[in-house]
Amino acid sequence: MTKVLDEITINDLPGRVRISLPHAPDSSSSSPLLWIGFILLFVGAVFIIFGPNQIRVSPSGMTFLQFLQIYPGPIASVGGFCIWGANRMHNSELEHYVKAVNEVTDRVIKISDEEVPEGYELSIERVEGEEEIFDVSLVEKSEEPDENPEATAL
Repeated sequence: MTKVLDEITINDLPGRVRISLPHAPDSSSSSPLLWIGFILLFVGAVFIIFGPNQIRVSPSGMTFLQFLQIYPGPIASVGGFCIWGANRMHNSELEHYVKAVNEVTDRVIKISDEEVPEGYELSIERVEGEEEIFDVSLVEKSEEPDENPEATAL
């Protein structure tokens, strides 16, 4: 059985290292805003395309349907803004996650780009059946694109 290290350097390669990665972000926080945006965008677009040419409003005020018929552009715009906001929230969560993963791996894998020999690259692969244990080794660079992008990405 290979010894699992808490930190790994170029001299320890190939080896196994324990990396406690942060939990992936939950996109459910922006999901309701995204659905509201899609609904508003859809409703606004439908009334823009299929809405009536004329609308008569009684002196007592307009109905909800008449409101949708009178303001389809602003309704669709608000829907688009909600979708933009939900995507912005989700991307911000992903940025924080990627930053946290990079900090953890930089702290555990003490190998700089200058230490990796020319013609080689660092390979980091999760050990099958293990949640926090990774195999780290040097592999020759291949000219063809990587068939398994998850093998090198955490």
